[in-house]
Amino acid sequence: MIVCRKCGRRTADGTEFCVCGAYLEFDGEHVPDGGGAAAASPPAAAAPPGPTGPLPPPPSAGAPASGSTWSRSPATARPAEAEPGPWSGFGGSSPTEPARPAGGIDAVHPDAPERPATTQQVWVEAGARDGDITCRQCGTPNGPERFFCRHCGMSLTGAVDASTTPPPRRVPWWKRMFRGAASKASSTDATTALHRVHGLARGGLSGRTMLFRAGGVVVLLGGLFAFLGPWSGPAKNKARELIGADRHSAIDVAPEEVSAVATDPAIPPAPFAQQGPEHVVDRFANTAWATRWLDPIGPGFEEAPDGPDCQPQPSTDTRLVFEFAEPRDIGRMQVLAGRPAVDEGRTLFRRPRVLELQVDDGPCTYVVLDDVGELVSVDFEHDDVSTVSIGIVGVYEAEAPGEAVEISEVVFER
Repeated sequence: MIVCRKCGRRTADGTEFCVCGAYLEFDGEHVPDGGGAAAASPPAAAAPPGPTGPLPPPPSAGAPASGSTWSRSPATARPAEAEPGPWSGFGGSSPTEPARPAGGIDAVHPDAPERPATTQQVWVEAGARDGDITCRQCGTPNGPERFFCRHCGMSLTGAVDASTTPPPRRVPWWKRMFRGAASKASSTDATTALHRVHGLARGGLSGRTMLFRAGGVVVLLGGLFAFLGPWSGPAKNKARELIGADRHSAIDVAPEEVSAVATDPAIPPAPFAQQGPEHVVDRFANTAWATRWLDPIGPGFEEAPDGPDCQPQPSTDTRLVFEFAEPRDIGRMQVLAGRPAVDEGRTLFRRPRVLELQVDDGPCTYVVLDDVGELVSVDFEHDDVSTVSIGIVGVYEAEAPGEAVEISEVVFER
């Protein structure tokens, strides 16, 4: 048995915390539960010896002879009154000790009076009773009068029996997402908001913080302007190269490796000053190669023709021919059709729409270009290429009359 030094309650051995919350390992005192009647009850006081001397003869027959000496015997104890039965804590007692099943505990009610030495111990089966409170931490059942767990000392406030408690409902994801913002908004009162406003009015933000925020805004606006402005094409290409998304690399083509070849010997090419074929490989968008469109009343093909056959009738007086000094493996081609988007007069001239491509002496393939004023990627994967011929068979109409159609840049990539 353990006696609490704080409240004086008696608790069964093995209990770590008292009803009042005291840790019995430090604030409890172990006392014996009580053994037999001889060990628990104080010894009866011996009757004092009576006086000795001559006694008158007894009135009954068979008394000793007159003149003999008698000794008074000790007083005979009165029969003790019937004592009440032992207190069992459950309103009754058993004359015999019950059998102790395996797993039981020896316990009595904390408010029970001290049992006499002859009181039989009550063997209580371990387990929870109706009304017990189950500890949330260790699962030990505790009586309803306890405020702390008798095993681990956990507070029992708000704890209920787990067997009668339904499982918690799962909060939907959209409520969990906005729970933090809602709690912050509800926790901010008018006084707190007013103090924050006064802090900003007094210069609560330091100059370094303001400079950092201003720099972030400038970088954000610069990035948006770079990707949405007129030079968005080069900016996107450069960004792809920096992040490693574009695995193609440009093939260096010398100016002497490209030339303008007449499409029909019977048609003399028209000269265009400062618009030679070498300009399509100079990596400058403000220079171009020009050829004459032979059909003044029609734009040619609007979609790619079917079949691998080349067109029998030319649409321009010249076509571009690339003759590489050594065979090249080409994985992609980029074409800037017409003048660049930064040129305000690009729509006054015809722009290439459908190209006819021929590798060496093989069949012709056709590609359709977008009218965006920047480099457009074209699938063009060939190995061991020695000659590439590019002709224009369809154009975007010009806003002003004219014969020229231009290509500003051609880039081969491996």
